[in-house]
Amino acid sequence: MFKIMGVDPGTNYCGTALFTIDKDFKITSIECFLVDLTTPKYKVLENNLFYRLNRLYSIFIYLFSNNDVLWLASEAGFINRFRPAAYGPIVNSIYTIKKAYKDATGLDHITEYPPSIVKKVITSHGGADKGDMFVGVSGIKEISKFLTGNESEHEIDAMGMAYTCYLEIKNKPEMLLSL
Repeated sequence: MFKIMGVDPGTNYCGTALFTIDKDFKITSIECFLVDLTTPKYKVLENNLFYRLNRLYSIFIYLFSNNDVLWLASEAGFINRFRPAAYGPIVNSIYTIKKAYKDATGLDHITEYPPSIVKKVITSHGGADKGDMFVGVSGIKEISKFLTGNESEHEIDAMGMAYTCYLEIKNKPEMLLSL
């Protein structure tokens, strides 16, 4: 049995999905968390990126330390054409989460996926929007039985990350042989 954590990194909200996989490569459970870095609101300190990244690090150290995560699947940094200035903070979030994973586990089992790849895996096309992703994730039998219907768009994206990694490991189990 092993666990994969999928992460949709952000500086305001960060989605996570923890997949537990059995020895036969079947998903036995999925737990989702939404990390909200925006509360408390309207305070100068909490709006500071450095403060948020420190909170992100602390939260993920806790999650990784208490969940025996073997593999981290994270969204890769990308430039959003509508918010190109967000690239730097997102890359900082990704780095912070990866550092927390390495510090908590001592492992380097990290895969980053561009959003277009995850969208292709989940919906069969790289230009999927948030609604398409929800429909796509809901249509995957291995995942749908664990859905509550209350998952945020960030948790759905994190499930997409974890599922993409799950399929890669399932199709290339030799990835686990070196562990």
